[in-house]
Amino acid sequence: MKTIYLLDENYNWKLFEYSELSELKNEFEKRRIKIGNDAKIGDYATIGNDATIGDYATIGNDAKIGDYATIGDYATF
Repeated sequence: MKTIYLLDENYNWKLFEYSELSELKNEFEKRRIKIGNDAKIGDYATIGNDATIGDYATIGNDAKIGDYATIGDYATF
């Protein structure tokens, strides 16, 4: 089981547990978060609302990605 924290409508962090990211599709859609195929997101990374992460992108541990950010395909951070 994996965990991710997403901001709720009151800007409080809410914990979600999942096996596959696809299980969180509705939560991502509510926050307008798009994550591409085979993207990898490290532990303790923070991703803002309306962010887009391209296919095969890798985001390292403790990374912070602000609201409305776009990370291109094959990008590594």
